[in-house]
Formats: sequence, C-alpha cells, structure tokens
Amino acid sequence: MPDEDVEKTSWMIELGASYLEWYALTGRYEYLEIAVRTQAAALWRAPPDHSTRPLCLNALGSCYRLHYRRTGEIVDIDTAIAYHTQAVTSIRGTGANFEPICLQGLSTALLTRFQRLGDISDLDRSFEYGASATEHTPRGHKLRFVNLMQLGFSYRTRYRLFKKLEDIDTAIDCLTEVVSLAPTSRLAEMLNHLGSLHRHRFLQFNQLSDIHTAAELLTKSVSLTVSDDPNRPGRLTNLSTTLLARFNSLAQPDDIQQAIMRQHEAISIMPECHPENCTMMHELGAIYANQSRHFNDAASLMSALHWFELAAVHVSGQPQLQIEAALKWARINRSLSVPKYIDAFSRALELMPQFAWLGCVIGQRYERIATFSGVPVEAAAAAIELNRPDLALEWLEQGRSIVWTQILGLRTPIDGLRELDPDLADRLESVARRLSSGVVQDSATESGPMRNQMLDILQGTELRARNNRKPRYGLSSGEDALDNILASLWLALVRPVLDALGYLAAQTGFALLPGAVVELKMLREKTKCLESIYLDEEAATPKAVLSAMQKTSWVHLACHASQHLSDPTASGFQLHGGTLSLADMILHLKHGADLAFLSACETATGDPKVPDEAVHLAAGMLISGYRTVIGTMWSIKDEDAPLVSECFYSKMLEDGIPNNVGAARALHYAVGKLRDTIGEREFLRWIPYIHMGM
Repeated sequence: MPDEDVEKTSWMIELGASYLEWYALTGRYEYLEIAVRTQAAALWRAPPDHSTRPLCLNALGSCYRLHYRRTGEIVDIDTAIAYHTQAVTSIRGTGANFEPICLQGLSTALLTRFQRLGDISDLDRSFEYGASATEHTPRGHKLRFVNLMQLGFSYRTRYRLFKKLEDIDTAIDCLTEVVSLAPTSRLAEMLNHLGSLHRHRFLQFNQLSDIHTAAELLTKSVSLTVSDDPNRPGRLTNLSTTLLARFNSLAQPDDIQQAIMRQHEAISIMPECHPENCTMMHELGAIYANQSRHFNDAASLMSALHWFELAAVHVSGQPQLQIEAALKWARINRSLSVPKYIDAFSRALELMPQFAWLGCVIGQRYERIATFSGVPVEAAAAAIELNRPDLALEWLEQGRSIVWTQILGLRTPIDGLRELDPDLADRLESVARRLSSGVVQDSATESGPMRNQMLDILQGTELRARNNRKPRYGLSSGEDALDNILASLWLALVRPVLDALGYLAAQTGFALLPGAVVELKMLREKTKCLESIYLDEEAATPKAVLSAMQKTSWVHLACHASQHLSDPTASGFQLHGGTLSLADMILHLKHGADLAFLSACETATGDPKVPDEAVHLAAGMLISGYRTVIGTMWSIKDEDAPLVSECFYSKMLEDGIPNNVGAARALHYAVGKLRDTIGEREFLRWIPYIHMGM
C-alpha cells in the first residue's frame, strides 16, 4: 500500500473516531451512522496484512456495539463481536502497542451481549480478554483508566450473577481507582458507576454507610451532567433507584418524593423509542407501588398501574422486563377487579416467545420459559373469573409448546421452491434442519437429571429395564501375566458361552431387554411380506440405524432410551457403540416419514420445570419428521411390550398392506387387548402407551 494511502486510511479511522465521540457527547444518531460508514470505508481500504487493519476492525466493532445500545438489535452486537474477534486474532501476541485496545474492545462487546442474552460463556470470555488487556497496560498509562474500568464492570456483572462479596468488593476497588484516574469529561460517568456499586452492596449486605455513600456519589454525578447530555436520564434513574432503596430502609418521606421527581425527569428527556425508556417506566411504576404500600395511597397505586402498562406495551425493551411489567399490570388490575387485566395477561403471553427467542440455544430457551412457567395457568384462571372460558382455552394453548412451535415454524413447505430450484430447496432444508436441531451452538446450562423418578411403585423387578444400568466390574490390579491369562480365558472361553446363553447385558452398559428378542421375532414374522431392514446386536449402530431410517417410512425401536431435560436434542436411543440423538435425527432425516414406534421407557415423559413444553423423545420424533409416534409415559413391563406390539401391527397390516392413517385405532386396539389380558385394575401397565401426531 502506498504511503499516501496508509495516511488516508489513518485519517479515515480518526475521522470515524471523532464522529463516534460526537455521538457520545450529543446523542445525535446521524453521527453514529456516519461513524459506521467511515470506519467501514477505512476497513475496505486496509489490506489484510497491513498494520492499520486491526485498528479498523476494532473501531468498526465499537461502532456496532454503540449501534446496538441505541437500537437493541441483537444482530448489531453479534456484528460488533465478530469485528472485535477479527481484530484480536490479527494482533494477538504481536506485542503491538494497541493490543490492549483490541483486547478491551472484545471484552466490552462480550460483556454487553452477556447482559442481554445471559450466556455465561460470554461473561467468561469477557473476563479473559479484560484481564489480559489490564495485564498488558502498565500503571501510569492512559489506557489503564479504560481497562481497569471495564474489568470493574466485569466483576460487577459476575457479582450480580453469583452474589459473591469478593466480586463486588473488587469491583468497588477497581472503580474507586478509576474515579481517581478519570479525566474531567468522564468523572460524572465514573461516579455514577461507583455509586451504583455501593447501592448493590447495601442491598445485599445492609450496611447503611453504603447507601449513604451511593446517594452522595450519584447526586454529585447528576450535578456534573449537563441537561442535554444523553446519559443524564440513566444517571437520574440510578439516583432515583438509590433514593428508593434508602426510603425502604429508613422511611424518610423526602427520599421517595425525590425519587419520583428524578424519575419523571429522566423519562421526560429520554427519546420515546429508546429501549431504556421501558426500564425507566418500570422503575417509576415500582416507586409508586412502594409509596402506595407504605402510605396506603390509592392514587399512587393507580400511578403504578399506569407506568407498568406503559412499560409493558413499549415498542422496545428487554422482553423479560416487559413480561414482569405486564404481570404487575395484570395483578394490580385483578386485585382491583378491573377487567383490563385481560389486556395485561394477553401482552405477557405475547412476549414469552420473544423472551425465549429463536436465537437462543434450546437449553437456554427452556430455562427462560421456566422463569414464567405458571403464567398461562394464571392467565387462564383470570379469564375464567370473567366468564371467558374461550379465552382461557386460547391462552392455555398459546402458552404451551413455545419451543416446539418455534421449531415447527422452521418447517415451511418448500415444494414450490423445489420445482423452481431444487438445489436451493435442498440447501434451505439443510439449514432449517440445523436450526431446528439446536446444535448450531452448545447449551451453556448445566446438565439436569436424565430421568424423572416419578412413580416409585413402577420400579419393581419385572419392569422393563430401559434405563437401569448394571454395575461394571473391573479386574483388580495385579501382575501382568495373570491379567493376560484371565483376558485370554474371557475372550476365548467364558464370554462366548455367556453370550450364547443370553446372560450378558449389551455392551452399552445398560441392562438386558429380554422382551426385545421376542419383539424382533414377532416383527420379522409380521413384516415378512414387506421390504424391511432388521438391525440388532452389533449391527444396530447409530450410523446404521440412522441410514436405515433414511430409507424407510416406518421405524420400530426396541432399545434403551435416555432423556436429557436440560437439552432435549441430546436425548436419544442407546444403540451398539453409542447414542442416536434427536439432534442427529433432526439434522439428517427428511420429512415425510410415517410411523415411529418407541418401544422404550418414558419416551413421552416431560419436564416438571416446564410443564407446558413437550420435552420428550416422542415429541422430538415428530419434529424429526415422523407423522405418527407411539411412546410411553412411564416404565413398562418387559412382558407387555411384545403383546402390545403384536396387536398393534396386526391392525396396521390387517390386509397385508401398511395402513398409514390407522395408528391411533391400532394402538387403542392393542392396549385394549393388553387390558383384557392383565385385567382392568392393572391400569399402571396399560395406561402409559400414548399416540402423538396424525
């Protein structure tokens, strides 16, 4: 690159930075737009291997992060992280003097996304890059102020997550030093952050000195912030929240009056469509609700109702906060017997799919739904109070299976597209399967229990042993010669005999399934006139079974099953050599298969934390593309499975031709035969069979 081009690129970077600074000072959106365009043009001019490129990438990442702050659009913060990551990758370990700048930019962007999505991996990475940036910045360097500030923010965020005293103490220490280093133009901002930390420590550990310090710092911060500063509304809200906390502790009327006044001022100067406006409205509603409770003031309660409603219906804002506002709006109206709570509950249910949005991995979506799992039932009860059973039914249905509905939404028919462009249709179908499988990104949640021990009475010795592991025994350590002799005896003599007797459990480590042999023999007999694929023992590997499922329209699985409640796509069937997971089936199976018979335990058992979500294998098979699925809600007796299967397939193949639409009647017939055989009082044995789909 010629020297004059390098110089011009550097000028463009500086120009973009100036526009970004003007935006920070004035809040005028057009300056941010110009900054983005200028930095993008600078990046376009910078060759991949040139020294200016990391600075361009970092600057453009900062632009998109601030753009996200303004718009609330997830794509903006994702783009910011992508640019910052490229900057760090290109500069890491080079010793360049601007390496700490790039490291800190990525740390800040990751922390910002964590605050929106709650993915703990973002917080961990933010700590990693932030600590590295501070480590690379010597004391006395002008960048130490920024890096120490961001490290303090990371400790603050981790404190909010885990409530550890050492985290907030360290955050306060960092920010106290930052205040001493802050230039005049940043002092009000740093005082605001430090005051907030003292308030949080007071709320957790109830030291009055903290709340007084917080009020003093925040009052000074507001006094140093000019009236047209775009940060003034946020600082006013911080002060208002602190005064409310002190009122709740000391009950000084002046504190709550000042809190109300400051919060009204914050809302009055905040742009109407700004995402933070929703937070401020919710906060003002909370202040009025506090005043109503303390002074038994009806007018304050009506004011709280007004502001909660505005927060709930705001055009932008965090969905979780808006749901909370809608529920407060609903519950206050309901307590006052005001029918308008119908609108409030409707808004809460409308927001739930946005809170558990499609961009989160499946495990996170289920966690989020669990936060408000009782809302559909509460809303339905409220509708019934108003003699609206139709609305109650609608809300119960709306609140059920949110995640599955999202996944099914990815299954848009593409037959018309396939006629015009088969290749594009195949690519679109492949992407849809990847999205619906939830395997684009691993879940950050911890693994929950594999199964629900629901009915102790079902755990007798004759129950079908689908999930009961046999203990594994190993040889104790000894001389190598003895080990070799015993190994030879085992492989050449003992094991072949025990295998022939059917004495050993399968190599998966699960218990034997004696009835599965009977089932397989029956299935061979029933389907001998059809073109079928039979896989058992060593032949039934995950790869072989998946390949066979791709070639057939019916599948019968008589094997162990495992269910993962924290990540349903990790649930699957235990085969020889591994697990065939729902993620694999969703990813690779084509739609249009007819029948899946899951002759395994608890394949239709859900998760008690999200009772309105169908989190089980049977529902997953529907998502995989099967039109009809037969499953069980709890453990079945091993001797019952062959009888039910035989009667079921007798009906399905009654005329020697597969009946693709009679599965429900066939199961009804089969369960009836089982009931007649064992007696109606043995209902725990014949009730668990369930039909799903068409």
